[in-house]
Amino acid sequence: MKRLEQDSISIVSRDISMTYGDQKVLDLPGSVTIPEGLTVIQGSSGSGKSTWLNIMAGFVAPTNGEMQHVNNQQESLYSNKQNPGYLKRVMALVAQRLLVQTRAEAKESRYRSESMGYIRQQPALHPELSLEKYIRLVHEVRGSQPDGDYISSLIGQLGLSSLLGKKPRELSGGEEQRGAIVAALAHEPQIVLADEPTSALDHANKRNTMSILRDRANSGATVVVVSHDSVALDYADRIIRVDSGVIVKE
Repeated sequence: MKRLEQDSISIVSRDISMTYGDQKVLDLPGSVTIPEGLTVIQGSSGSGKSTWLNIMAGFVAPTNGEMQHVNNQQESLYSNKQNPGYLKRVMALVAQRLLVQTRAEAKESRYRSESMGYIRQQPALHPELSLEKYIRLVHEVRGSQPDGDYISSLIGQLGLSSLLGKKPRELSGGEEQRGAIVAALAHEPQIVLADEPTSALDHANKRNTMSILRDRANSGATVVVVSHDSVALDYADRIIRVDSGVIVKE
């Protein structure tokens, strides 16, 4: 696999915390940096690891602190800050309804589309599209021009060649998950965030999936995998253990 030409990207969490109601589910004081390579985050259910991953992806804003993707020059490529004040939230809502996007928002949106890939624990394929059409649609929406040879390689590694014409209702849970992995990785993203990507897979496909993620890391990508699966540990550059919302071992 070719080495990424762009600068490497680190994910930096600064004084991040997340509270739901009166329960603090994540508390990461100081600065925590996840560099290029493959990082596995482990912890029991409810430990805060998926919340942290969702903050890295920009799906939720932290209650306090800031998450940034930064390049080698420490320039911020993407930022996810604590929830803004009331007036800023109102202005953002108005802008959303008017379909207005600031230059900074457009830049961050383009960055997420081009540079990030997210693998969900529960795949969400389109119910009326075949696997092949869904993968194609994802990248038409992204506006990306993925490498056909690379996509074919992913499909072959994950044993999906004979399943491309099938819709989700004709696939097993593991087959859906493998299809979602191809869709998330086909544009060769520089940031890969994966939430329990092997949970629905048999042992052979767990290994295949982790090998693919290892290859992305070897190419210069920053890969973060949240996983209970011990198989993931065999492919990791670093392991972070989270318990009750705090890092207990790195």
